[in-house]
Amino acid sequence: MSIGLDDPNGYRVAELREVKVHGLPGIGTYTLAFVLHFSATQPRAETTIRNVTVRLDWGDNEQRMIGVALPDGLSARIHQHSTNIPIGFRLSLSAAQIEGIEKRRNGGNFKLSLWFMGDVEQAGQSHGVVGTHEFEVRQQDWIEALERMEYRRTMLFELPVPSSDAPVGELVAKAQAFLHKGDYEQAVILCRQAIEKIEVLVDDKSAVGQAVKKYRSAREEMDTTERLLFLRESLKNATHLAVHHSPNHCGFSRDQAKAILGATISLIGLFMPINHDVAVSP
Repeated sequence: MSIGLDDPNGYRVAELREVKVHGLPGIGTYTLAFVLHFSATQPRAETTIRNVTVRLDWGDNEQRMIGVALPDGLSARIHQHSTNIPIGFRLSLSAAQIEGIEKRRNGGNFKLSLWFMGDVEQAGQSHGVVGTHEFEVRQQDWIEALERMEYRRTMLFELPVPSSDAPVGELVAKAQAFLHKGDYEQAVILCRQAIEKIEVLVDDKSAVGQAVKKYRSAREEMDTTERLLFLRESLKNATHLAVHHSPNHCGFSRDQAKAILGATISLIGLFMPINHDVAVSP
């Protein structure tokens, strides 16, 4: 169902053509920006759209509310030469809200329900308009919106993410991208490559072998460094099935891949301290 704007006499002056979404960075929040593009007809007189608000819901049978957005401007005008009428909105989202959307969309496209309310004014008369419209958000458009929101700069629990210029930063960035695309196996493979890269850069593979050996024979004598090295080796072992497939392996879920990615980022910061000046917290 589309949204039509009728003047006080019932004449259609504009109709919703499409909705485009993108993201904006914020401080302590993430901003979802979206634009409603209306196709205008020739109005009988100059027409003004005022008092507009929009509500976004998750677009399935549950109809869970996401938030209410206000327009960027106070009004929009339609005159005789108008063709495209864009009305922009901004909606602040918490990290938990975005994470909720991510879990529901599970790496794919998703639908949102848009509820539109406003007044159409013409020649001193006003007419209230209410309408609803369901639209699909493509995976790629949403990933680009997350990028512009800077959502991928940190995880939900505020682990600083290495920049792409860091030795393992590119691997982490690619793992995050595959997580958002829903390719959880590839995300886990890149986590393993990042751990192996740490081993080479820090040159502690021999120490890892000693920690594993000590765990088997005298674990009560292990110090903190040895235990953390063993933890890193265990994490690498957790990624094994992504690289060496087994008939019993059904694939990693999103939650499993996210846990491995979070643990990988945490251990990168432990064994190769990140420059916190380049980390941005949500």
